[in-house]
Amino acid sequence: MTLSDGRAQPAMLRKSNDEMAELAQEGVDILEQQLTIHPPDGVTASDVEGVFQRQRPVLVATLAGMLGAVAARQAARASSSVETITSSEHMLAELERLIDDGGKHRLVVLSGPEFQRFSITPDVDGIYVAPEGGLGKEKKLDKTDARALLDFLPNVYPAAAGGVLVAVLDSFAGLEEPELSEMPAVRALYDSILPHGGPPEATFELAVRLHRAVMKVRPDGWRGIRAREQVIKRALYEIFRDEEATERLFKVVKNQTAY
Repeated sequence: MTLSDGRAQPAMLRKSNDEMAELAQEGVDILEQQLTIHPPDGVTASDVEGVFQRQRPVLVATLAGMLGAVAARQAARASSSVETITSSEHMLAELERLIDDGGKHRLVVLSGPEFQRFSITPDVDGIYVAPEGGLGKEKKLDKTDARALLDFLPNVYPAAAGGVLVAVLDSFAGLEEPELSEMPAVRALYDSILPHGGPPEATFELAVRLHRAVMKVRPDGWRGIRAREQVIKRALYEIFRDEEATERLFKVVKNQTAY
């Protein structure tokens, strides 16, 4: 935990406790008012006032504790309801290795309609995480294991909830990563490939390879010109070695503005 985090956490705790005490005070005031107006049988309004004068600190503290316990249970329930990020054992082991190595790396998570990319920086007492594309501020996990990181991400970056880890740096060694602006095209290729088998990480790697191949060979103004379209089809076929798959993927490529 950083020094700034260490100062912020007690401050937040004090604020929470102060709010509970204030609510408890209001609750005790309301209870006293109601019992004074409508005292129980055999009890006078003066008796009620006397009890509250003597027992007010105890009543406020007890009620504040109960309110705090309820709030804590609700927070725990909300946290546990967040869908974590799933991963194959292979990807989890790769992530664990990179964390142990201590170098900065990157995760790619498929969540909903988009790929989410995160910059990961291990530290001696935790892991710093930041989403790419200006989607949030850097956060720190006070643990250094891969499974804890995948559980942590959806809690601080809700867009990753329920996602699938499809890549970490070096998962597809030597392959240039797409720019963020190119990721929708990669997603379209991924969606076209996934129903035909293979785990998510292998499908993502293949989609990126196809994407880079098209980006490398695409001629200017290629759409609608047979000879230029054949250049792209050949690049796809060199990877897939399947004419039917090549035609299917070519239709996907043709519909992507990135190409």
